[in-house]
Formats: sequence, structure tokens, C-alpha cells
Amino acid sequence: RAILCRRAVRVKSQLTSHKRFARAFMTYCQIVDCARLYLTNDLDGPPKLIGWKEKDKTLLVDPEEISCLKMIENLNEKADSVYELYSNPNPTHENGSVWHDIVMSPTRMNIQKELKYYIQKIESKKG
Repeated sequence: RAILCRRAVRVKSQLTSHKRFARAFMTYCQIVDCARLYLTNDLDGPPKLIGWKEKDKTLLVDPEEISCLKMIENLNEKADSVYELYSNPNPTHENGSVWHDIVMSPTRMNIQKELKYYIQKIESKKG
């Protein structure tokens, strides 16, 4: 995001926001008529509908995918690195995770250098 938009969102506030949303979603569904929850972790495909509520019906969920909401509820918003975001087992260490397979891929070295440059540039402006 920092590279594409030439601006970045503070990580702590973003994590806090995600955590609050995850904690409030089930309660929110009890007081609204309709709700939809999409999983947007797939970089190549469209968002996946994992939870939905229609009018007077109860919330329906994809039991395999809704677990990500529980994981986000327990985020460590004070983490100093991606490895501190989750308690064990930490999904960032697993094959198939975006962090493991894409972000840390050796083929992304130039993109990582560019990202580092823009983060440092943004951080130097705030001080």
C-alpha cells in the first residue's frame, strides 16, 4: 500500500480496528437484518463469502473459514513484527500463508527493497 498510494496506514491502529471488528461481528449480526462477511485473503481470486445473515434467520457461516475471525479477535496489536501477531500456532510460519509464500519469497527482493525505502521515507517525515 505504501508503494502504490505513496502513503501508509499506521499498523497499530489498523490491527486494533481489525481486532475490534472481529470481536463485534457476532453481536452486530444479532441486531441487524442482513449482514455479509467476506474473506479477502486470496490475492488471486475474488472475496469469498464466509458468513451471512438474511432477515429473521440466524447467522450462517462456513465453519472452516470463519475460524479466521477468531484468529483476528486474538491479534496482538502491540506486535513489533509479523511473527508476534498471533499466539501459537502462528499461521505466518505455515506453508501456504501469504507471508511465508509471497512476502518472504526470494523472488520479491526488489519489491522488498522498494517497500523498505518508502517505509523509511514515510517514517523520516514524521520525526
